[in-house]
Amino acid sequence: MEKFEDLIQSPVPVLVDFFAEWCGPCKAMKPVLEELKLIVGDKARIAKIDVDQHEDLATKYRIQAVPTFILFKNGEAVWRHSGVIHSSELQGVIEKQKVLVMVALVMASVIVYAFNDSRETNQGKKEVTGNGEVVVMDKDMFLKDVFDYEKSKEWNYKGNKPAIIDLYADWCGPCRQTAPIMKELAKEYAGKIVIYKVNVDKQKELAALFNATSIPLFVFIPMKGDPQLFRGAADKATYKKAIDEFLLK
Repeated sequence: MEKFEDLIQSPVPVLVDFFAEWCGPCKAMKPVLEELKLIVGDKARIAKIDVDQHEDLATKYRIQAVPTFILFKNGEAVWRHSGVIHSSELQGVIEKQKVLVMVALVMASVIVYAFNDSRETNQGKKEVTGNGEVVVMDKDMFLKDVFDYEKSKEWNYKGNKPAIIDLYADWCGPCRQTAPIMKELAKEYAGKIVIYKVNVDKQKELAALFNATSIPLFVFIPMKGDPQLFRGAADKATYKKAIDEFLLK
């Protein structure tokens, strides 16, 4: 299999799709990329990078949302876009690189970089034990302690305290910035709220449930009413205000 760094050194534009299997918009882009492949022919190459399987590349290229598309030429990133995009727009970006007559006969191909993740998960165990500590959550814990979406389509919170669910990934820089804040808040609000953390790379079904195409994503769950989503990193004061005014009001 061709190495990624060698691939992007090509004088032929290389469009890289950073995606995740659990991401709905990523799935929606599959036929778009297939259409683009037919249109551009040998004028460009298309590669797909699963961010769950290639955390090093996701970190290196600062992927914070999926899908994210980056166009490389001669090893340099010349364009990037996050979110769903039409094939005609992608075609226009590629054609702007002026490679219509100068490329070698390189067959357009979709290269899927994937490998089996042999790491065993320890989901469902507490990161630390007792009150005032962040709890690592898996699907079984979510169904038991939060909401059993397999039995009901109507939201019905099962917990006995308001909660926050932090959906994150190890490769996500902003997620690493907010992690210590969540630990501090768990201690400060011990006995009043519960803070969970969900690794979207390992708990893909839960990631899809909340449409976690951009992380970090925080789910604020009050005792009554529907949960509210908070996307992106913020400072501690912002989270405290949300806890005081939404969860504990």
